[in-house]
Amino acid sequence: MAAARTGITECGMEECSYNIAGKCMAAGVNIGGPHQECDTFFKGGEKGGMHEPEAIVGACKVKQCGFNKKFMCVAKNIKVGLHEGHADCTTFRIV
Repeated sequence: MAAARTGITECGMEECSYNIAGKCMAAGVNIGGPHQECDTFFKGGEKGGMHEPEAIVGACKVKQCGFNKKFMCVAKNIKVGLHEGHADCTTFRIV
């Protein structure tokens, strides 16, 4: 049986090319960088991604998050929002 995938229920990063009406249209996002940053975020001149919001967390590289199990997110879903000028996983919880 396949493991459940972590969905992205909300994205507060309106300027992201994958954000349409607060929903993430990327096929998947990676969380990592120097902390719980959304590595998939980028600003572009046009919107893109899938036609329906089914985005999932592909990988989580933030070892100190309580939802990180073997670099996979085990939270039921996450939210992405603005933190200090960049996109972060706001569901992040330190171990």
